[in-house]
Amino acid sequence: MANSYNIEIDQGSYVELTLTYYTDSTQTVVIPMNGYNFKMQIRKNKEDISFLDELTDSNSRIDVTNAATGIIKLKFPTADTLTYDFQKAYYDLYSINTATPTLQNRDFEGFVKVNRSVTR
Repeated sequence: MANSYNIEIDQGSYVELTLTYYTDSTQTVVIPMNGYNFKMQIRKNKEDISFLDELTDSNSRIDVTNAATGIIKLKFPTADTLTYDFQKAYYDLYSINTATPTLQNRDFEGFVKVNRSVTR
């Protein structure tokens, strides 16, 4: 079961979020993330075919900060958050085993809430 984590972003701001992979809810033992790629998509509705934004390690929007200690960083650049025209959307984040790409884990899920800017 994916961990529930909601993300809040101010439209037009640069946002970085750090996530740590733990073995359980006590958050005492980290999961090393060596040998994994990551993919996150944001969609207005879960059933939508197209996504509003995509973060991956390939597009440098997800960084493996410290694989040995299970730390990754999600990046939301200003140029991207300026284009967010939604107030609330869904996301989930997958880790993909590089040795066996069919082994994918849905690790995090939740909402992306955008605090819309008034000044234009």
